[in-house]
Amino acid sequence: MANTAISDIGSQIQMSGGSEHIEPAVSGGSIYAGMCVYFDKDDSYKAKPIDANSATAGLSFIGIVDRHYSIGLDDAITAGVVCNVLVPKSGRLYNVFIEDFGAAGPKGSPLTFGTTTAGSLMLSTGTTGNLESTANIVAYLEKAVANEDTVALVRWA
Repeated sequence: MANTAISDIGSQIQMSGGSEHIEPAVSGGSIYAGMCVYFDKDDSYKAKPIDANSATAGLSFIGIVDRHYSIGLDDAITAGVVCNVLVPKSGRLYNVFIEDFGAAGPKGSPLTFGTTTAGSLMLSTGTTGNLESTANIVAYLEKAVANEDTVALVRWA
């Protein structure tokens, strides 16, 4: 069975560390714990899912949406709800959303911001099959994932 919800792989987002900076945020609508987000300056700085296209457009990654104290781990944080965003630290472990790789992903696979599923990370490979510049890599798979998995434990780069 594919792991498609954060609760399939754990009960929290931050899996190591403990001293991450926490940014208070207001949900821009339908964000989930474990999503990578940016603050939309054109929409009152609400937290919205980031992808490679928005990153290229000059939007800055802020962090990973943390579990909300009163909303289920796998439930959407609707627009206008105050939540927390964890600013990840290098070397620390986090449960996050990923794009389905279409195949198994081995431990140590490099990840970058996704292109088709906002808020998710994707396997970081160039068009020729070579790894992209390390500047594009934001995390590495800490545990192997199976085909159709859309959540994973990652080590931030």
